[in-house]
Amino acid sequence: MIEPFQYQRVPRAHEDGAFWGILGFGLIWITVFLSVIRVIKEPTYRVLSLAAIMFWITQSYVGPYDPWRGRYFITAAIFATPSVGWLFNPNRNKMIKIYLLGIILIGTLSAFTAVALRPKSMLFTIQYKSEIRQSVFSMDRLTQLTRNKPDSYEILRVYENLVPKTAIVAVYLEPNAYEYPLFGEKLSRTLIPINSFRRGPQPIPEHADYLVFSSKLIEPAGKDICPDSGIYCLRNLKLPKTIK
Repeated sequence: MIEPFQYQRVPRAHEDGAFWGILGFGLIWITVFLSVIRVIKEPTYRVLSLAAIMFWITQSYVGPYDPWRGRYFITAAIFATPSVGWLFNPNRNKMIKIYLLGIILIGTLSAFTAVALRPKSMLFTIQYKSEIRQSVFSMDRLTQLTRNKPDSYEILRVYENLVPKTAIVAVYLEPNAYEYPLFGEKLSRTLIPINSFRRGPQPIPEHADYLVFSSKLIEPAGKDICPDSGIYCLRNLKLPKTIK
């Protein structure tokens, strides 16, 4: 999905929206352009810098604005960053050394804020306009586990309350389903997948206590607990007439 460009947005950091930040426009691209115009005379740097510029131009015209396109420039870094080595020569004048130190310090601060302001994983609770972002440290365990999948919170809360900590649980979910929370806080429950590696549904083990399934794979019935989303449905296999 393509999202429009925004001048103002809720502060956040995420690897899918990666960009070079202050180190990019304050350090890397400066040395790239200095190499291209031959202020930096090393021919190897100039060739690599021209390759970085060509990559930049290609990405600018290959498609519409895409906030995730920044991660593609990780490839461009192979060509762009070598020229930065020119700045680290100990014989550079004092002003270049001061500038280099300042950019590195600001980059370090930027890196810290990138970690602190990860969406749904904030180190601190912050408010931006009318929106409050909760600190991950103030969340309970289940909220932490489902912070990227909020629609699964309620059924997993029910699951935690109903399923004993040492229960044996048969699992029949869609491929790549988020199964980790089903093990429990101490990883004490036993999970038995009955559709591993897409082999098709296998028999439910007789010693299983519960079945967790997707409503897209099994039709809920009887006393099954199943939310509207149908991501996780819960069936007590020890209740009479719950297995056909």
